[in-house]
Formats: sequence, structure tokens, C-alpha cells
Amino acid sequence: MRRVYAVSRRRWLSSAASQLALDPCQSDGRTDGDARCVIRLEALHAPELVEDLKAARRDAATGRFVHPAHWKYEMTTLMDVLKWKWNTTTDGPCVPTDVAELDATLPVLTPDFAPAIPIDHARMTWLGHASVLLEVPVDANGRKMTVLTDPVFTERCSPVQWAGPKRYRPAPLQVADLPNVDAVVISHNHYDHLDETTISELHARFPTLQWFVPLDNTRFLAPLGIPVGQITEQNWWDATRVTLQEAEFTFSLVPAMHWSRRYFHDTNRSLWGGWVVQGVGGSFYFSGDTAYCSSFKAIGHRFGEFSASAIPIGAYGPRHIFGLQHCDVAQAIQIHEDVCSKSSLGIHWGTWTLTGEHYLEPKRDLQRLMADTNDPDAFYTLDHGASRIVRWRLD
Repeated sequence: MRRVYAVSRRRWLSSAASQLALDPCQSDGRTDGDARCVIRLEALHAPELVEDLKAARRDAATGRFVHPAHWKYEMTTLMDVLKWKWNTTTDGPCVPTDVAELDATLPVLTPDFAPAIPIDHARMTWLGHASVLLEVPVDANGRKMTVLTDPVFTERCSPVQWAGPKRYRPAPLQVADLPNVDAVVISHNHYDHLDETTISELHARFPTLQWFVPLDNTRFLAPLGIPVGQITEQNWWDATRVTLQEAEFTFSLVPAMHWSRRYFHDTNRSLWGGWVVQGVGGSFYFSGDTAYCSSFKAIGHRFGEFSASAIPIGAYGPRHIFGLQHCDVAQAIQIHEDVCSKSSLGIHWGTWTLTGEHYLEPKRDLQRLMADTNDPDAFYTLDHGASRIVRWRLD
């Protein structure tokens, strides 16, 4: 496998202001204001864009990663969360306890990876929460490159399996049920995104699997037996070119407004972010966990149209607690538009009870808000285990 670390960030960062004269993602050439996939350049301010195109940095004194100053990020404290829990009163649970009701409103299907994928298309399968399987054909003979995002197939997203948030919808499959997987991208080290049991099982089944993680996350994978040579750590805007299934793909880490912590003492000592995967004429954006920030316009400006995206729509309430950690549905739609995504899957909902909103609210709000757009089917949800075929090649 060949790797080439991109060194072009400084070159296009230095010319960011001059690039503002160009439309970053032309759609169909319309000028009537209805073209959805055009970033309005008057909303892009050169100083902000330049900051958003910079690599993540650490605080010199603490060694912890810090958020860009113009995001005005403030960490939610444990006391904030405890006060919310203590003072919250509801008319009923946000998730029903009746399994029959859950089966009817949020089905779990057995994924079907057998059907062929048309050439120049790709298949996205939602495996619950932030776990998505992306399959991209690389030739006309059925060869596919497959990427798995934030795989977590255990019952609980917790340091232990006897306590912590428990699934109210089972995982639609286990590692043994997966087709071949070529690469895994991990967005950050929270337990609902980085699960040691699932990672160990993936490594046992696919020993040559390539792993892509933000800076300082190798320390969670290497103790599980994964060779360091199969782990690629990246900063924001770093890119790595690899050959998978005899085709070239580029994996780029991009900013996200979030944070990291695995243990009580290591807050923000590991980086977090989203991932961009480019190859064979198309591209995929996986945002990871994120609140809304100006960086999404920079991502759209840098990469242009995305064939497919996976964007979080849940775990956002109440906003005074989670507003700077997770986007709400309206903000998720704004991300979808900012990054110029042609087809977006709503993720990060319907799996664990992590926040206060009703379990179906993200899905219902997405359907309601997208109904007022020019392309209501461009941003959607799937049942657990369900797939969608999307157009991959856009050139």
C-alpha cells in the first residue's frame, strides 16, 4: 500500500482569500438563486476561512487540543449535566419500553450486501448510531472498496458492558456478518464511537485492515494488537493517499466542533474530526460528532460536491447543554448544504438514549424540514440495517 502525505495545505491556505472569488461547488450553472449546492460567497469571510483551514493545535502549557478562537467554544461541565438531570421533569420516557412499538416505529433489518451495485454508484448501509458501511465499486467486475465508520456493535457504549447506556435497538449485524472491509475511519474516542471489543473483533477477522484516526488515537488501538503500520494518524486537513482494491483513494481529516475524552484525566488530549474519502470519481463525507460551526463552509470550499455524506441529526437536547457538542436537525441540514452533499444519510440517532429529545424527533424533524427544500430526498434516514444506492461518480 502506498501512502503520500499531502503537503498542499499551506499552499492553498495562503491563497484562501483569492479563492473566495470562485464558486466552490457549481451545481448546474443556474443563477436564479435556486441552485442548492452553491456556497454563497458573501457568507464566507476571508479571515474566518483562513482560520478554518488551519491544522488543529495544542495548548503549549497543557498539551491538550484547543478549539479555534472564533468558534467561541465552551466545554459543558459535569455539573451542568448533573443540574440538567436533577431538574428535568417529563411527561413520559423519551423511548418506549414496549418492544413491539419499537419494532413498528424503528425496525431493525438484516443487511443485504448481495445485490450488485451499479457501476458509478455506491451503497451506504446504516448499522446504527454513527456506524455506516460504504461500498464503492472500483471496476465492472464486482470489485469493491469498503469503508466502515465508527464501528460499535456492542450492547452498551461504555467502558464496561454491565453499566452505561444500553441499546434500545439491537445492532443489525455483528463483525462476523460483515462483507470484506478495507478501511475503518474513527472520528474520536468517545465510547459510542470507539469500541475496543468491536475493534478487536474487526482486527481478528480482517488482519490487514487499514485504520484512520485523528492525532493521538493510536494509543487506543495499538494495545489491541493492531500493528502501528496499519494505523494512520492525521491532523485536520492532512490527507493520505492509499491503494485499496487496486484503486487509489485519499483519506482526509477535517475539522468538527466537538471534543474528546476516554478517561477522567485525558480531556482533549486526542484529536477529533470528520473524514473525507475520495476516489474513482466520487467522494464521501463523514462528519463524526459535531456542533455547527463555520468550518463546514470551508470543507465545501475545499472539496466541492460530495457524492454521499453521513451527518448526525440526533443527541442534541437540551440545547443549553449540547448546543456546542451536537448539531440539531436544522443545523444538520445547513451542514448538508454547506459541504455541498448530493445525498446525505442522517446518523447518530435511534440507538442509545444519550440526551433528552424523543427518539423519533430527529427523523420527524428531518422529514418536515426537508419537505420545504428543493430536493426533499437529498437528506434522509434509513431503518437500522437498511441500504441506499447513491450516485458516486459526479464528473
